[in-house]
Amino acid sequence: MLSAAPFVARKKAEALALDHARLSAFSRAVPFDYCGWNQDGLQALSSGFCTALGATEIKTPDDLFACFAAEDAQKLRTAFHLLQMQGTDFDLVLKPHKGQKTFRLFGKRSGFETGADMFTVVWLLDVSDVVAAASHAAQNVMRAESRTEEAYAVLNNLPLPVWQRAANLDIIWCNKFYARLLGDTTAGVIATQKEIAFSGAKKTEQTPYILAQTAQTTQKTQSMRGHVIDSGQRKWVEVFETPFGQGRGGIGHVVDVTREEEWMTAFERLSHSQREMIEHLRTAIAMFDRDGKLEFYNAAYEQLTAIPGTWLDAKPRLVDIIDKLRELRQIPEQADFKQYKQQWQNRLTSLIDPYEEMQYLPDGSVVRMVIVPRPQGGL
Repeated sequence: MLSAAPFVARKKAEALALDHARLSAFSRAVPFDYCGWNQDGLQALSSGFCTALGATEIKTPDDLFACFAAEDAQKLRTAFHLLQMQGTDFDLVLKPHKGQKTFRLFGKRSGFETGADMFTVVWLLDVSDVVAAASHAAQNVMRAESRTEEAYAVLNNLPLPVWQRAANLDIIWCNKFYARLLGDTTAGVIATQKEIAFSGAKKTEQTPYILAQTAQTTQKTQSMRGHVIDSGQRKWVEVFETPFGQGRGGIGHVVDVTREEEWMTAFERLSHSQREMIEHLRTAIAMFDRDGKLEFYNAAYEQLTAIPGTWLDAKPRLVDIIDKLRELRQIPEQADFKQYKQQWQNRLTSLIDPYEEMQYLPDGSVVRMVIVPRPQGGL
């Protein structure tokens, strides 16, 4: 009687061979290279593992460790030992001492439920592109941080108060000149949210914070002027609040315009004294602004033109005065009165040099008229 044992053994061998072929096909489809050993030292090795690490051959764990520099090799040795002894997985990013690539090494232990053929496996993933991109991004961040620090250094030494607001309009940074203006340190200003306060201003009046709110709403730079006390001196300043964009905060700064105020005061005093002098001249004088509105006239002008002072006090336009002069027969007769008025209107913007003419009035009197352009515009 023939035994069935050889037949069964052959079938089992064929099944094992088929399982091995399937497992080999599956392992070749895995997108990672791998290397592992069981408890008896039997090795499982993918075809590209040695090439990836720049090794001629890898037969033992020590051969694997030797692919890396001393420090990385020690990290891998320690992790591999814990994986073998305790089953502790590891995940390391290391760079072999050969080549320029960087790899992520995963350590896993697996086997059959019976406990036989327990393999300690190291999976290899090339992360060179990821590491390079991360390094490039980190360098960009460092460069951006460096530029930011340089910008803050410039603003800190800019000889005028500057501050930065967050999206909620809190002050998150200020330079030393802003802190000095408020009599505090930069840290103190930020901690207490100190704002510039105009001397003599009421609490109900506009503040830089309200100005910043308006700037955020309109997305346009806003400014206001007022007096502040700086190092014991009263100064006339202009405060600016500029938004960075909707919901992105903004930046503010202060410009000292004290000299401008002094010049304007001096100019107003000079203008006042000049007008007082002109008022007492016997020559009839009238001044018009750049828009052609009457700005000033003296008593001699009122007397010569016969135009009531109450009418002139309403600051009529130049063309309206010409109409009035025609009505009172105080200008020469004109063949084309419309063109005559237009000539006067044009002189407001086109006259460069003084213009002089003799005017023969309907009542037989003769008037010498001189028109001079004003530096700030007008006649």
